Amino acid sequence: MRILTVILIVLKLICEVNCRQPTHVDHLCSVGASIEQAGMGSGTLTFKGKCEITITDIPEFKKKNSERIDQVNRLNVVGVAKTEDCDTSKKIVIDSEAYCRWEWKKDTVITVIDQQMKFSVAYDQANFTLSYYRGEP
Repeated sequence: MRILTVILIVLKLICEVNCRQPTHVDHLCSVGASIEQAGMGSGTLTFKGKCEITITDIPEFKKKNSERIDQVNRLNVVGVAKTEDCDTSKKIVIDSEAYCRWEWKKDTVITVIDQQMKFSVAYDQANFTLSYYRGEP
């Protein structure tokens, strides 16, 4: 019985150290501002009205090349495109940069600063969902 208890404690500790960040997270941004942890690999952001959401703990890539370690931190946000000409009802701000919602856009890669990304919607009738995933380095 003691051995089983020790094994369970060890497994719990391993999970606490390695399982802090879920693989996929669904975020809801309704009214006001919130801060939430990102999914390790992917997530969705559903916007309902004027709101701001900061996604934190976005994991970094660490790839060893022959002589150095590359650290790249970026997300692919599906459904947005960077453009100056955007209808106000489609405008979204990501880390102080203006983007436009374009449902067909699949490959907008955004560099992450300080392992977080802030999304803002400034109009009350917002009702849409964006997806994000951590791409390959």
